[in-house]
Amino acid sequence: MKVRSPFGSIVTVRLYGIDAPEAPHGNMPGQPLGEASKSALEELVYPGSEVTIHVMAVDKYRRFVSIVETPSCYDSCSVNLSLLRAGMAEVYREYLNDEPMRSAYLEAERQAKKERRGIWNNASSYERPNHFRKRMSVSHFK
Repeated sequence: MKVRSPFGSIVTVRLYGIDAPEAPHGNMPGQPLGEASKSALEELVYPGSEVTIHVMAVDKYRRFVSIVETPSCYDSCSVNLSLLRAGMAEVYREYLNDEPMRSAYLEAERQAKKERRGIWNNASSYERPNHFRKRMSVSHFK
C-alpha cells in the first residue's frame, strides 16, 4: 500500500508478518478472495485516514515492512492482526520472527482457521500466496 508521510512523500508499505491472497494486477490473475482481502485492507486504511507505521525492516523492493495501526481497526488498532483475524491473510512464517508478535499472529490465524473465516472457509483448495506468485512467475509469464 502507498502512504503519504507527514513531509508529503509517498512511501510503499508492506504489512509485516502477513501475506494476503493476490488480487489481479498487470498480466497476473488473482487468487480467490484476493479482491476481498484488498477490500478488507481498504476498509481499515482508506484514502485520507491517518495511520501509524512501525517500520520493522526495508525489503529488497525498498518497501517499509511495517506494523500499521489505525483508529479504524476492529481490534487493538493493528491492521496486520485485523486482517489475520478476519481470515483475509495468513501468517508469513518465513518472515515473522519477533516475539510476542509471532505468538499473537499465529493465534489470530489459528482462530480464523477454527472459525473458517475468509481464506480458511475452503482450506482444502487454498494456495499460499507465495506459492501462487512462484507458480505464476514460472508458468503464466512464459
